[in-house]
Amino acid sequence: PFWFPHALEIVPSLSVCLCSEQAAMSSELVSAPEPVSVPLAKRPGWLPTEGPGLANIEPIRWTITIEDWLRFVDACRYETSTWKSIAEQKGEKGEYDIDMRDLNKHFVTPWTKGTGNSVALLMNPNPGKAELMLSHAWDGSVLETYHMLRDAEDGHGNPIPRQTWVFFCTFCLYQPEDGAAGGLRIKEAIDRDPFESIIKSKPRFGMAVLHTTRLEVYERMWTVHEIDAAMEAGVDVFGLYHGNSQYFSEEEIEHFRYYQYFYGERWDKALALTLRSKPINAGFNMIKTCYVENVGIESFDDWRHRLERKVLVGGLTAKEMLDMIDKFLKRYRINTSIATCTSEEDRQMLVNKIEEHGGFKRLDRKITLARVAMAKRMLESAPQFTAEWSFSKHRNWSGRLKIDATIQQLQQLPPLERNHPILLKIPAGPLSRKQYFKDSEAAIEHLQKAAVEPAHTPSHDNDGTISVVRQAVFRNFLCMPCRSDQRVSTPEPILRPDEA
Repeated sequence: PFWFPHALEIVPSLSVCLCSEQAAMSSELVSAPEPVSVPLAKRPGWLPTEGPGLANIEPIRWTITIEDWLRFVDACRYETSTWKSIAEQKGEKGEYDIDMRDLNKHFVTPWTKGTGNSVALLMNPNPGKAELMLSHAWDGSVLETYHMLRDAEDGHGNPIPRQTWVFFCTFCLYQPEDGAAGGLRIKEAIDRDPFESIIKSKPRFGMAVLHTTRLEVYERMWTVHEIDAAMEAGVDVFGLYHGNSQYFSEEEIEHFRYYQYFYGERWDKALALTLRSKPINAGFNMIKTCYVENVGIESFDDWRHRLERKVLVGGLTAKEMLDMIDKFLKRYRINTSIATCTSEEDRQMLVNKIEEHGGFKRLDRKITLARVAMAKRMLESAPQFTAEWSFSKHRNWSGRLKIDATIQQLQQLPPLERNHPILLKIPAGPLSRKQYFKDSEAAIEHLQKAAVEPAHTPSHDNDGTISVVRQAVFRNFLCMPCRSDQRVSTPEPILRPDEA
């Protein structure tokens, strides 16, 4: 199309993104060799040495409670010097970089060797049926996983008690591969198909996919297979993450909020559609919604002219908006067909199963929706990061500022101005609701709360329209005239019936 070269001039990275669907999601993590000085982990005295044997328990009961899961990791962290030694070799992130492979090598395997029992069976020889399936990657952070399971009891809308029986393969399979009596080698355990057995039993809490900052969990074909099995059985799939791990950066949270500005309550559906679109279409469809439907641009020539002039839209330039879309696509676009497996034989077996059930495209869509739902839950509980302020009399806005910078400016006002009424917009943005405060002290108090508590600021009026004043603000960014009697319906993303 004639506008294609102009799009690449605005965001050069889109030319790279066009090929991203065929590229791997990220390069394989390569761990630095561990020094020989890591001491052997002393086995806890409370951990039994005998159990019923994994081979003697039906797969649906290869489970451990969340409470025992946390207790085992606590023993690794606080009852041995091994954990600290490993953490010292991990660089800047320290113990947060310890992964499930480290945990298995230094703790799980040596503590269960020769017993024929998994960690789960040693801790409880009479386990219950699985109530929750935990899907994770071996390169995922142990500590981030610890925090997300510990906090799951206080989860939004679906709390998971610590007495819940869960399947977690690191702890629920016999890992030593030593042929001990009563044990099962990994291949023998997999042949009993514990994943599908548990999923087909329709566990009470469904399946949780554990997201950590160390790795893209959907690079692992086993995770993709588990999603496939869950979809076949009609089991609920949702994502978990550690809220304090910066899984969602401040920049990403602000980008999510821009989707709220433009699409209101339907922002999550709009984002899901973006992630399923072709890269070049995703950016321009959003700009088309914001420009054409609200401003009346009638032709692509007019549209291209405004893009080249970088006219502001909702506080973003066209380049910034396309760059935002580009970042979303690079991090959140899912292509499960390129997921890998340690064994090529296992990978081909899993690929065949997935193809029999309908292929990878349907998995990509399901995972996209689950990820956007996870982002939505995060946004509902996230503190605000930005604000802007003005004296109510003058309406000269400060521009986008960090919360602490806004507080600092208000604290430095001359004494005579501290009693003037203040207007705040949290988060900063032309479509954010203005809030009135009698003086700077009241505004500062509100800002301090917003920095640590979720602050819900609806982007649209109660009747589903953009008000006269806010529509005027929107049009002023585009240098367009606005009639004082005009009211414009809330823009809706263009969704097909099957995507609504």
